[in-house]
Amino acid sequence: MFKKILISTVLIYTIFGFFILPYLLKSQIIKTVQNSIYADMAIDDIKFNPYTFKLDAKDITIVDANQKKLFSLDGLSINIELHSLIDATIHIKDIILKNPNITLSYDGEFNFEKLLKPSAKSDESFTILRVLIDKISIEDGGVFYDDFTKKPIYQTSLTNLNFELKDIDTKQLQNSDAKFKLHFVFNNDGSIKLKTKILSFEPLVLKGGLEFENFELYSPYKYLKDNLNLEVADGVLNLDSSFYIDMGDANKTKIDVTNLSLDKLRLKPKDKNDDILNLKNITLSDATIFPFSNSMQVKNISLDALYSGAYMGKDGGIDWTRYIKTNFKSGESKDATNPWSVKLDGVELRDSSFKFSNANQKIYDTKLKNLSLKNIVLDADNISVDNFYIKDSKFDFYDKTLKKTATFGFDKIDINISNIATKKDIFSNYTLDARLDKAGYIKSKGEFNLSQLKQKGSLIFEHLPLNGLNPYIGENLHLKLKDGFLNLDAKLGYEQSQTKPDIELRGLVELNSIKVQDTRDKTTLVKLDRFTLKSFELELFPNRLYVDKATLDSFYLKTIINKDKSMNLSTLQKVASNKNTDAKREKSEPFNIKVMELNIKNGKAKFEDNSLPIDFKTDIHSLDGMIYAISSSKDETSYVDIDGEVDKYGSVKLKGSVDAGDIKKYMDLDLNFRNLDLSSISGYSAVFAGHKIVDGRLFLDLGYEIMDSKLNSSNSIIIKNIKLGEEYKDSNTTPLPLRFAIALLEDSDGVIDIDMPIQGDIDNPDFKYRALVFKTFFKLIGSAVTSPFRFLGAILGVDGDKLSYMEFEKGKSYLIPSEKEKLENISKIMIKKPKISIAITPTYDEIFDRYEIQKEKFIDIVVKKANLESRKNHINALNIELLENIYKELDKDANIENLKDELKQKYDDKEFESEYLKRLQKLCIDGQKVTKDELENLAKNRVQVITEYLINDKKVDAHRFKTKEVKVLNLKETNYIKLDLKIEKD
Repeated sequence: MFKKILISTVLIYTIFGFFILPYLLKSQIIKTVQNSIYADMAIDDIKFNPYTFKLDAKDITIVDANQKKLFSLDGLSINIELHSLIDATIHIKDIILKNPNITLSYDGEFNFEKLLKPSAKSDESFTILRVLIDKISIEDGGVFYDDFTKKPIYQTSLTNLNFELKDIDTKQLQNSDAKFKLHFVFNNDGSIKLKTKILSFEPLVLKGGLEFENFELYSPYKYLKDNLNLEVADGVLNLDSSFYIDMGDANKTKIDVTNLSLDKLRLKPKDKNDDILNLKNITLSDATIFPFSNSMQVKNISLDALYSGAYMGKDGGIDWTRYIKTNFKSGESKDATNPWSVKLDGVELRDSSFKFSNANQKIYDTKLKNLSLKNIVLDADNISVDNFYIKDSKFDFYDKTLKKTATFGFDKIDINISNIATKKDIFSNYTLDARLDKAGYIKSKGEFNLSQLKQKGSLIFEHLPLNGLNPYIGENLHLKLKDGFLNLDAKLGYEQSQTKPDIELRGLVELNSIKVQDTRDKTTLVKLDRFTLKSFELELFPNRLYVDKATLDSFYLKTIINKDKSMNLSTLQKVASNKNTDAKREKSEPFNIKVMELNIKNGKAKFEDNSLPIDFKTDIHSLDGMIYAISSSKDETSYVDIDGEVDKYGSVKLKGSVDAGDIKKYMDLDLNFRNLDLSSISGYSAVFAGHKIVDGRLFLDLGYEIMDSKLNSSNSIIIKNIKLGEEYKDSNTTPLPLRFAIALLEDSDGVIDIDMPIQGDIDNPDFKYRALVFKTFFKLIGSAVTSPFRFLGAILGVDGDKLSYMEFEKGKSYLIPSEKEKLENISKIMIKKPKISIAITPTYDEIFDRYEIQKEKFIDIVVKKANLESRKNHINALNIELLENIYKELDKDANIENLKDELKQKYDDKEFESEYLKRLQKLCIDGQKVTKDELENLAKNRVQVITEYLINDKKVDAHRFKTKEVKVLNLKETNYIKLDLKIEKD
């Protein structure tokens, strides 16, 4: 019976283990996986040996909803030792994965992250069994990765992936004999091998080796290229190293590099073809690195055929500073690490070259056959070199970015630096001697401290030639430095500081024998014998220049306006090239300048205007004076006091004060010219006024006051004894009635005195002072010519417009009191302005003057017929009978009865008599005869009354009055009859 039960049990166990359990495992595994992820799983076959506890599975695949294969495994073998379960131990003899392949993709989220279904938390607890693993291995695996966030799509692969992990015991993690090794091929190029022995899990202690073989740098670069500004165009890395990692004692962790070799490295800017770094080979041998204690020892570093190029853009920036920057988003700040200590037994550099360029042109190109440094120590405490010495060297600098290459040749270069060290209290001594362009000398000596970044010493320039700057000047200007030398004797110091300038240069600088030519016609524009800055202090960061005393001695400036009206100084700029000159520049720090005293000695200036019909030339010479407290800072006042001579007998003086840092805020300057020859500006008068000037003297007192951008300019112009020449006729010139204007402006002593104040807001974008001056002057002349009475009346402080006419009562020719006052003012004007005359127009009104004469004749008849003694009583003498008799005498055919009948029909008895009397009076007045001669005589009598008053009473010469033709008015309404007065040149 027992035998039957045993056989049955074995049979059932065998059937269940070989047939039923694989079926259940297959369905349960698929169900469990598909309940956990949004994907379909398939297993071709599972076999299980219940006696050896070995499980084999074939052709396992996982595909997503689009039937895209995510994971595949040709075979899985798990071999577990059965009897170990008795000791609550899982003993895995081996787990083998054959040809596993994983497909990873990323589009902002990894594909496997999207497949995971949410799972409920489990509160079940379980006891962790001991696990023994003899071996876990992966044979010929592969990982394939697509990154869809990159454009184009980034694809990479790890193939021929073999992994082995051996001898794991979870209950003896402190002392482990576990080992693992990994080998794979990256992107079908180089291979990576990692062999490691796990000496302990708690703490983790590893010992092993790492090898890179023919690893192409371009492959990982493709993934990072969007975040880098440099392209790794080529480069193969080989590495043979060993390591020891102890997470319990980090200071024991070290990396031993037997050999590191980087071959054929090429770096170039992204999207450009020219290499900026090219290296045939760099080899690092016998290096030991302690990463957690930040120290490294290297036996030798050698670089073979290194080429490096740098480019400076138009903004002054070096391209390398842009290339080495990355576009990675900044993360959290990291704690500062301890400095590294580096010891190099030797560095060798062979067959190398360095190139620096600007605008794609070579500036300098240096080649080194061999450079060797021995026993270099770099650590946190000190870097030291006993002596660095260069003797009788030469360096040529070429700037080919210009149309004409600028060349600076330095020779006889001697540099001696001793006691180089970075320790805090150690100063290094240096001397420098060099010659520039075989003419000037540069000398410097002093000391510096590397740790504190301090320097102090002397700097001397002796007879340094300035003509080497001509290619730069001539690039954009038609100028050339014909001569010129610089001398400097100064103390130079450098020290980074938060409270004072980083760089200080103090001493004396002198420019000598400066001569600047216009290259187009070889004329000399500027000459300067000597410009000296005594006791100057130049400070940088922050920037400041302070000069105790400056002297500008014997300078000359020539300014010419050409026939085409262009100015020689304004046309010095050459036509802009096609090069992009709009590159953005970093905003520079403000440069504060202050000169306590500027002495000007024997200055000269020549001005010519050849655009006029008569050439204008003037010389300003013997300029001497002082300017005090010149400053670029706001709210500091400069004082000016300069005198000079103009031509033969004229003079100029400039005196006043100004805020040189902000002229708009404050300026109070007086510019005075005395005794200038007016004939010299005859060319200007011919163009602008249509007349030449034969003689005369000009005096100008110009006062410029500015307060908070508000200009208040007082301009006093005095012209004495001006004499005009012939009229200049030109189609482009509109002549002014200059003779008439002079007659209006000139007084009895031949003096024209004009006050011409000018006001304006200089912040207004349309404000142009020169244009405003001419506009004001021509407006003044125009107003004088077009409205002379208004202009002259303003001189007397009266309404000049009212002086342009005389008023008479209708029918009368005597002066009323108000008109006598006018004539008083006119007489004053004529006495003050002896070159003017008055033209008077005889005037009468056809209606109003005629009626008044008729009325006077009617009154004469009434006085005579009524035998009155006075004309004032004629109103009382008027009655119907008298008027009927006068009317019948005027019109013998008059029918008075008809007039009576007409009025009786309109008025009653009382009103009739009054209206009849009025009608008779009007008929009698209208019936009086007035001839044209009588009216013209009235107009002429009025003129005579005016002239007799001015001649007899005010003693004005009779020849200064002119009578025009009689003018007839036909006014509809008026109280007075006006006679026009007009000012003319005598």
